Amino acid sequence: MTRIRDVAPRETTDGAQVPRSGPAAPLLTMSDGELADEHRGQSFAKKRAAERIEQIEAELQRRGITEAKGKLSAVRRHSNDGLIDLAGLRAEHPELVRRYAKPGSEHYFRSRTLTREERA
Repeated sequence: MTRIRDVAPRETTDGAQVPRSGPAAPLLTMSDGELADEHRGQSFAKKRAAERIEQIEAELQRRGITEAKGKLSAVRRHSNDGLIDLAGLRAEHPELVRRYAKPGSEHYFRSRTLTREERA
């Protein structure tokens, strides 16, 4: 186990350690319902991670930092031609989106949380 605090198990205010979740279950052994639940959970995790990354980048920007090094990683600000507003592009130029779509990318899964009535 590492001694670096940000990858070690978290501690509560009373010094007790909070266990980390174990390894993910193998997908081949999951039922259809378990796969649906896992997809929803991972979707939430992805959204939380994206929001947290945006907050971190905003704080780096606020501090005027273009490069920083930690115990485990380094971050550097890069320039590009700007991020693409995909929702706007899809709305205004759907023909471009279709023309540059990757082969096999016309289907995707979207998950949602069941209502109380559906869970009963």
